Amino acid sequence: MYRLANAIFLGLIAIASLAEAQLELAKNYVCTEDFCDNYRESNECDALKTACRAQNATHNGIIFPSATPCSCCKTCVENLQPGDDCSVGGLGYPVPAGICGPGLYCKVAEGDEHPTCQPMLESSKCYTAQKEFDDQRQAGLIGHLMQRPECDGDGNFQPVRCIPGQTCYCVDDNGKRIFGEAVHTASIQISMRCECSRLAAKARTLLNSQYPVLTSRCDSKGSFDQLQCVDDMCVCVDMHSGRPTSDLRNVTRGLSSLPCCKC
Repeated sequence: MYRLANAIFLGLIAIASLAEAQLELAKNYVCTEDFCDNYRESNECDALKTACRAQNATHNGIIFPSATPCSCCKTCVENLQPGDDCSVGGLGYPVPAGICGPGLYCKVAEGDEHPTCQPMLESSKCYTAQKEFDDQRQAGLIGHLMQRPECDGDGNFQPVRCIPGQTCYCVDDNGKRIFGEAVHTASIQISMRCECSRLAAKARTLLNSQYPVLTSRCDSKGSFDQLQCVDDMCVCVDMHSGRPTSDLRNVTRGLSSLPCCKC
């Protein structure tokens, strides 16, 4: 019994000592701007690749935090071009120096032995729609109001489609029209991004519901209404991100003090 108690006591001391050592390490290893400034002065960071410094049509990449203390340095993963050799990765593979750029994915093309970056024509509805549009335009079958679909880097449809001189409307990732529209102007896509209506559409899809799903309230352009209320509490939010920009206010006593309230 004495030996068991002694072992437990020694174990508790060991745990306490380890915790104290970790706390001491944490005190001396806090990720602050000053820490990173000092780290970079004594440990020179590797220069970013030309691709991440250029960021143009032919040379571009994504900047990530590097595996340095507190991620004080940055590293560049270069966007590869169509036809460039690539790696599909796997368990135990090293971090790639480059990845297939927007609109491309790594695939072994017919007749090739090694994977290369290929257009997302087979897996992307948007890029397939672009190809169909290009083929029809080549055949002279495109009307003057028909617009080429715009895709993002993941092969999804961009959130806004426009009929020149008439109207712009929101679409989901698959190009299906959803809530949100506005008169077409030259700068409409700066203010119209459809974040709120896309969020509602995704929620409805995930919940497999044919009825509207309770999410944030959207304005007529599909962005977040800047005044959001739940029960008797209201808050101002950013129209594009939906993040709060004010404190909460009671709907009956403090609503008029909110800067976004037109009351």
